[in-house]
Amino acid sequence: MMKNQVSRDIPRAQSGDFYAHEIMGPWAMVPSKPRRQRNTHFTFKRFHIDQKDCAMKVSSDSCLLGASALVEGVSRILDIGTGTGVLALMVAQRAAPDTVVHGVEICPKAAKTARDNVAASPFAGMVRLFEGRIQTFAPEDGLPYDLIMANPPFFQKALPSQSAARTLARHAQDVGLDFPDLVTSVGRLLHTDGSLWLLLPPTEMGMFASLAADAGLFESERLTVQHRPQDPANRLISCFSRSRQPHSIRSLVRCLEDGITPTPEVKRLLADYMLYY
Repeated sequence: MMKNQVSRDIPRAQSGDFYAHEIMGPWAMVPSKPRRQRNTHFTFKRFHIDQKDCAMKVSSDSCLLGASALVEGVSRILDIGTGTGVLALMVAQRAAPDTVVHGVEICPKAAKTARDNVAASPFAGMVRLFEGRIQTFAPEDGLPYDLIMANPPFFQKALPSQSAARTLARHAQDVGLDFPDLVTSVGRLLHTDGSLWLLLPPTEMGMFASLAADAGLFESERLTVQHRPQDPANRLISCFSRSRQPHSIRSLVRCLEDGITPTPEVKRLLADYMLYY
């Protein structure tokens, strides 16, 4: 399949798919009749995501992370908490064809969904999924990773969700992945010259960065994400490495003042992925 070719037998994204208004613009807000179950699938230009059995759906945040992580010169990639497999597939699309991409997912239903999504994609030969905890995961070949990505549980100390699967994906305490465990796992699995790309809210990123620095992982790049130009940043995408480097900070605004229309910068960043860009 060519780079921007869309498979004719894959249904296009419709109203109600993830945070469609943030990514695809106002045309995604036209209501569908009859009303259908929301968030069951999403179709990118080169692959399709079935997410009906996943607690955490594809979001605009995860798409921005998948499009921002640098893959040039990378031969081994690890996606921690792969969920639907969307991040693994996004980086596989941009990486060299011989790149090894691994995803680790603790939730059995999500792991199965990710395997199915990968198997149905053009990147099935690059991506392999593992079910289990990252705290005990070890690649079979014992080799470290040049790039690790994570969209970890945001809530380190908060009331859990009524959904057990959603709690596992969003809450760290007792059931999920807390920041100390994440730092330890990254330190164990990351190549000496490798990088970690991470998505978190600002407060939580500050907490993680402090723990990471104590473990010898230093923030070298930060992308601040605002919903509208007048809004404060509500997400940060940061890159960490084992060496101290000059700290670069960039900003990205998701939408124009109306809170719906994606900015030209977002369209450029996601142009290789989104059907309507």
